[in-house]
Amino acid sequence: MPVVPITTRLHPHPATPCLAVAAIDVELSLAADGALLLRYALTGQLGTLAIPAPCPAAFTDGLWQHTCLEAFIGAADGPAYREYNFSPSGAWAVYDFDAYRARNLAYQPADTPSIVLTHSPDALCLEARVPARLLPTGPWQIGLTAVIETRAGEISYWALAHPDQKPDFHRHEAFCLSLSGNTINSSAATSRRRSCEKPVLDQIGDGNPGLRKATGFPPSRE
Repeated sequence: MPVVPITTRLHPHPATPCLAVAAIDVELSLAADGALLLRYALTGQLGTLAIPAPCPAAFTDGLWQHTCLEAFIGAADGPAYREYNFSPSGAWAVYDFDAYRARNLAYQPADTPSIVLTHSPDALCLEARVPARLLPTGPWQIGLTAVIETRAGEISYWALAHPDQKPDFHRHEAFCLSLSGNTINSSAATSRRRSCEKPVLDQIGDGNPGLRKATGFPPSRE
């Protein structure tokens, strides 16, 4: 039975703002065949962004180094999770992890996600379909993220929540959506609720005026 779609919004890490992007909204649902459906909608002055040129739809490493839309899906009762990269170019990647950043190098994707892109100077929409064979066993905790690169080479990191002073998409505390059966819960588990509801700027102190303007944090998202 398909899951009714929900829409949520990503937030830039305070250390990596991007004034060109007004909003990134993500619609998430589950199809009748068990496939995960993701629709990323970007709005703003997108003509200043570096959008990867079209290429063959194939597994490609390093997509996260440029503009890329992503998802992290972890087990609700353990440390294992998978990372999904969807490039506007059509390239994709799926990685399997046994625990935080402990990649399972033996993992081979059993299927191929599909990507459909439409964009204009002020809007970009990427729709990704992840077949059930690429998904871990549920129930899940889900993190939705984005890497945005400008033509000037600046990188901005977006996520549902940023639990650390450095961008780090692999943190389970940022997996803010839970899916069990046919229900998506945007509040997530109680232990993660605070980090998912409060931006990192509140957690590490609004009294640090320099943090809002900081751009020099070395990224740790990969």
